[in-house]
Parts: sequence; C-alpha cells; structure tokens
Amino acid sequence: MLEHAQTWGDKLAQPENSPVNVKGEAAVLRATLWQYLREQADAGQLKAIETGRAAGVPWHHFTEALCVTSNKPLTRRPVG
Repeated sequence: MLEHAQTWGDKLAQPENSPVNVKGEAAVLRATLWQYLREQADAGQLKAIETGRAAGVPWHHFTEALCVTSNKPLTRRPVG
C-alpha cells in the first residue's frame, strides 16, 4: 500500500474548489506511514535480538544484521 501511495501520490490532481491541499496531505500521510513502519521495524528487530540472545547467540553474530562495522568492544564511560 505504501509503495502504491509513493508511486501515485505525486500524480494526484488538486480538485477545483477544494479547501484541502490533496497532494500535500497525501505526502503527510505517506510520511506518517513511513514513520509507523520504522517504529514497527525497530520493535521487530529488538524482539529478534532478545530471542536470539535468550537462545545463546553471542552478540558478535548480530553485527552484520545491525550494520555494525567496528570490531572494537563497547566500553562504558563513567558518567559525571
């Protein structure tokens, strides 16, 4: 659906005497849908990591999936 809206959204015509900016509102709706998709993807990715970690998968097995390119371990810096 989102891909369809992306493809055809720019082709929308503004009806005469319409108080609503049809093309503009369609763009806002597409941005909202993209944000929703991003949020769902983040939650799904977190769930997959939690499941893998609970099953004993080490963190370094997730590096490619998480687009991590550094092989340095993370360290915590003291706060304050």
